[in-house]
Amino acid sequence: MRTLAQLLAVLVLLPLTGCVVQTFDHAASNSENSVKAEELCGEWVPVQVREDGTIERQEETLLIGYEPDNGPWMLAAFVHLDENNELTNESRRFLATRIGDHNFLSVGLTDEHEGKFILAKYTYDQQTERLKLRWVNATQLKEAVQQGLLSGTLVEESQVVNGQQRQRLRAIHVDASTEQLREFLEQHPDRLFNEEAGGYLERK
Repeated sequence: MRTLAQLLAVLVLLPLTGCVVQTFDHAASNSENSVKAEELCGEWVPVQVREDGTIERQEETLLIGYEPDNGPWMLAAFVHLDENNELTNESRRFLATRIGDHNFLSVGLTDEHEGKFILAKYTYDQQTERLKLRWVNATQLKEAVQQGLLSGTLVEESQVVNGQQRQRLRAIHVDASTEQLREFLEQHPDRLFNEEAGGYLERK
């Protein structure tokens, strides 16, 4: 099973090397329409839901709460031992919002993508106390940009495969405004997101 760091790589680290980098210039909410999502706050552990319905829980803990004195911003963080057995704190700030009956996260990136965001959709099952995360699918995002549903740029590179030159998608940069993103998500709440969960979290 994947470790917490792998499971939440998109949330607390930059997108993994080799993946199509997806960045949004604007979050899907601002100070007026972001929410402090109480259902997200607390201690969580990643779980794997097998096909037979059985559950495997990890021991590593993810903490989610409000960012102190910073309005609607929230934080996701975990502490782990690095290769030198030193404690390292990884964290990522994000905004939560509700559009209609649907819940979304705009997760801030750092390093060369500082000031940019990635998007996720989440659902919380009160009965199982389980949080389901669904990340944006690169192919579906590419189609939305190509069809003019979202303003953005596709970055491709040439590569030779079996002696033939082909174009490979390397990145998608969406520059749609917060208002445009909200309008799109209101009309197409599931259009961008993977059908399968990108991870489950369960209350510790």
